[in-house]
Amino acid sequence: MGRKVFGVPSSLAGLVIGKGGSIIKEIQEKNGVSFNFVSNDSSVIVMEGSESGIQQTRNKIESIIGFPILDQGDVMETCSINVPDEKLGKVIGQGGSTIQRLSSTHKCSVKVLKTPEEKKKALGSVIIQGKNSQCAAVKKEIESLTGLSLSFSKIEKEEIKDPLNILQLEKQPPIYESIFFPDDANGTGFNRFLLYLQSSQKKMDICVFSITDDRISNVLVAAVKRGVTVRVLTDDDQSKTLGSDIATLKNAGCQVLMDNSPSHLHHKFAILDGSVLINGSFNWTRNASAANHENVMITNDAFFISKYEKHFVELWSKFGK
Repeated sequence: MGRKVFGVPSSLAGLVIGKGGSIIKEIQEKNGVSFNFVSNDSSVIVMEGSESGIQQTRNKIESIIGFPILDQGDVMETCSINVPDEKLGKVIGQGGSTIQRLSSTHKCSVKVLKTPEEKKKALGSVIIQGKNSQCAAVKKEIESLTGLSLSFSKIEKEEIKDPLNILQLEKQPPIYESIFFPDDANGTGFNRFLLYLQSSQKKMDICVFSITDDRISNVLVAAVKRGVTVRVLTDDDQSKTLGSDIATLKNAGCQVLMDNSPSHLHHKFAILDGSVLINGSFNWTRNASAANHENVMITNDAFFISKYEKHFVELWSKFGK
């Protein structure tokens, strides 16, 4: 199994994800690959799966957006050009024909946006996402279309690189970390949380009330594919709710048990490789990371790990009967 990193303009993420995640789920199931944008406003996609599955997924994404995606090591630039309203029509074209041609010709994303402030100034922003040479080529053609000498009002750069350096969980110095949600705009806390999950190489014992966040579930599925034993204890009522990923995890090879009782299994903890404990109020849901006030504690303190391991084994035995 492999892991590769690519770049897709964040402005086109919705095309790849689909309504309610429908497209990304279909691609993953068909090609046996897990992949995610590393955060809501990032252009970086991390894929895990077989070499052929990753290539098929790349081909599909490129067919959806209409041009090649970037490789690891490339730099995605997001460039803005302010264009006066009276010239904006020349950039857009009838029915959007010109802006579509700019995108397909120069193999990058080209969009027109108008903020309330720009409307007051009778301006529109042309947002270009691609390599430096692509942004420059689009700018040059816009200048030709409008007859204006233009400059970039804003340039942002994002290197296409793997955001996670896998940790050696069994060889870490003392870990005493706390993560609080809602997260920041860069998803710093959530990426740190995922880093620990993705670093597991042997066994993941998970006891969580609700799992609906596909970004987390994809990591668990990828772990199974690379030979990690993934055991999940969860609440039976929550497993039946809309958006639950429990069936997906079970079908992917995770070992799943539920409490099957009128009371709730309300824990939110995980033990990774018998070496790291993740615990707190945090359910594994999108709402928990984006909206709720939650906490996660991460430690490799042997005293706490042994206590939680013992409790997990007791519950696994109880609900496995």
